[in-house]
Amino acid sequence: MKTYYREPRKRLRLEGYDYSQEGYYFVTVCVHNRELPFDAPHAAAMVEKYWTDIQNKYSGVALDDFVIMPNHFHGIIQIVGADLCVGPSSANDKLPLIMKWFKTQTTNAYLRGIKQFGWQPFDGKLWQRGYHDRIIRSEEELNIFRVYIRENPDKWSEDSEHPDNVLKYRADT
Repeated sequence: MKTYYREPRKRLRLEGYDYSQEGYYFVTVCVHNRELPFDAPHAAAMVEKYWTDIQNKYSGVALDDFVIMPNHFHGIIQIVGADLCVGPSSANDKLPLIMKWFKTQTTNAYLRGIKQFGWQPFDGKLWQRGYHDRIIRSEEELNIFRVYIRENPDKWSEDSEHPDNVLKYRADT
């Protein structure tokens, strides 16, 4: 039997950082295989519904700007207070818990959309494993991310996640 070496996964979270502390967080979630399921307005509306539901599901959370792109999502989450539903074992994991819930809910809803409405099927899984986050440390940085989100749709053709650009961006890195 062959044994394959597998590179250790790159750590995505800032080690030792308390992701339940108050502050702003910029998050990006990408669709698996860069498929374009959110090109369809009904699928994008479903993602928006679950994003805005985060405030109802988790106390002490406010949402800021966000954008749903054809194959990825950017949003800003503000943690404004402690969530009493988060137990001591997950006290530092509020942002990861939120993102896990968001990805699970949108995946399940998308699967229902495939069955009920004939949405574009996906291969294997809807979202890539994990997500990217950035701790926003100043008002200036918050405003930079807000502008980035607002301008993202206008720059879609240049985006590294655009299917036409994937090989170009990989060659440049």
